[in-house]
Amino acid sequence: MTTRKRSEVSLNIEKGRGFLSLALPSLFFPSLNDEILSFVEMCNCDSIRVLRFDFRGECNWTPEIDKFIMEKSAEVAQRIEAHKCLTVVTVDGVLRNTAVEFTSLVDLVFATKDSLFEVDGGFVPLYGGIQRFVRTCGLSLSKELFLCGSCDALRLFNAGFINSVFDKVEEMESYFVEMVETVLSKSTMAVSMTKRILESTWDISLEAGLALEREMFGFAFTTEDKREGIEAFFEKRNPKFKRRECHEL
Repeated sequence: MTTRKRSEVSLNIEKGRGFLSLALPSLFFPSLNDEILSFVEMCNCDSIRVLRFDFRGECNWTPEIDKFIMEKSAEVAQRIEAHKCLTVVTVDGVLRNTAVEFTSLVDLVFATKDSLFEVDGGFVPLYGGIQRFVRTCGLSLSKELFLCGSCDALRLFNAGFINSVFDKVEEMESYFVEMVETVLSKSTMAVSMTKRILESTWDISLEAGLALEREMFGFAFTTEDKREGIEAFFEKRNPKFKRRECHEL
C-alpha cells in the first residue's frame, strides 16, 4: 500500500483499489483540483480498478472563483466522467456547496442514513452538478436542493441519486469492499464499454443506442479477454483478465 499526504488530503492505493480521502472541514484550497487530477492519473496504473472519493465529517467546499479554478474544475469533471474505472463516492457526514456538486460526477454514491447534502449562499457551480442532478433526481428535488438548501441521504436515495443508504459506516465499508471484489472479477474493457453504453442514453436516440450496444458487443468478441473468459468457464476457474487501453472507445 502507498500513502501520500498533502495538507488534509490523503491518497491511499491498494492492490486493485484507489482511495482519495477528502477531509475538508471548511476550506477549498487552490490545490484541491490538482490533487484530484493527480489521483485520477495515478489510477491509470494496472493495479487500480476502482476510484473512491471518501467524505467524512463536515466537508464545505466554498471556493473563491477565478478563471483558472473554473477551467481546472471543468477538466476535473471531464476526466472523472470519462474514466474507464468505476468511480464511487462514500459519504458519512455533511456535504456543503461545491462538495455536493462534486458527487454528481461519479458512477455510484453510497451514504450513511444521517448524512446531509446542503447548499447555501456560498455555493458556486463549478462541476456542472446542477445539470447532472436534474438528470438523475428530476427537476423538483433539484430545485429543492439548490434553492431551498438541504436534502438528507434518504430523500436522495428515494430520488435515485444515492445508490444505497446504510445505518452505520461499518455497513457501508463492508458493502463497498464486497462491491469492489465484484468489479475486480470483471474485465476492465467490459466495464469501460458498459459505462459508455449506459452514459450514452442521455444524448442519443434509442435506435442509436442499440446500434452502439451491437458495436460494443461485436468489439468485445475480438478481444483476448473474451477468449480468457470462455477458457476460464470451461476450465472451471476464475478468469485472469488483462488490463488494456482501448483507444477505439
